[in-house]
Amino acid sequence: METSVGSNTGYILDKTAKYEFTVENDGKITYPATTKTKNDLGDGATYIHVVNELPTIKKEVQKKGEDGVWQEQADYSVGDIVKYKVTFYVPANINELTTFVIEDTPTNLIPVVDDAHPISIVGADSTDLSDKYTPDTSGGKLKINFKTDDTINAHSGQNYTLTYYAKVN
Repeated sequence: METSVGSNTGYILDKTAKYEFTVENDGKITYPATTKTKNDLGDGATYIHVVNELPTIKKEVQKKGEDGVWQEQADYSVGDIVKYKVTFYVPANINELTTFVIEDTPTNLIPVVDDAHPISIVGADSTDLSDKYTPDTSGGKLKINFKTDDTINAHSGQNYTLTYYAKVN
């Protein structure tokens, strides 16, 4: 039985799902009628449809001097403070996870967190998740450790926007 999806794939394994099948002595695979299958290739084989979530994350940088204008890259100088926006999806199966972490290791930048440069995580419906995570800026990276308990479960299947600042090194 598969109990992991390997390292650095980005997928979240649903350990509660069951994909039952039997491999007979002649090599034929049989499965219960409740198992979701498909054959899109027309090759006579049957494929068991396994669902694992891959969280989507989109990172943008604010255009220098233009508040609220976001793009994939921007020109900044050493010493400048850069504002980033990371849009992410809280997995639908968040209640089954033991950890949910968003981590960014920017190149030649050091995350800045202070009163003038706060971290913000807000949903499309203006829901603020500020009490549902712990930030860590050690080692030149930003790491957001979400509390995987009932406080985040209510937000499963929704998109959120993380904004933070970093100083060009």
